[in-house]
Amino acid sequence: MLHNKKRMCAFFNRKTKYGNIMATMTISYDGRNKLARSVVEFIRSLDVFTITEQPTGKGSYQRSQDDIRAGRVETFASSSDMFQSLGI
Repeated sequence: MLHNKKRMCAFFNRKTKYGNIMATMTISYDGRNKLARSVVEFIRSLDVFTITEQPTGKGSYQRSQDDIRAGRVETFASSSDMFQSLGI
């Protein structure tokens, strides 16, 4: 699983005989891929689209490391110690 995945939304209007149509295009790409980054930069350089980026958040490994640093993880010497702590 790629943890450096990014998502970009582009909005654009198109005129038809029925009026303006606003469409949304979502692009997901690997932030480490040089070609993908250059394509996104090219799209940005056109100044035709309104672009909003949405970070995808942390992966499960990073969240588990954050839990350990925050002290939300307990360790036990045995399963019986764990059950005693849980009151089972």
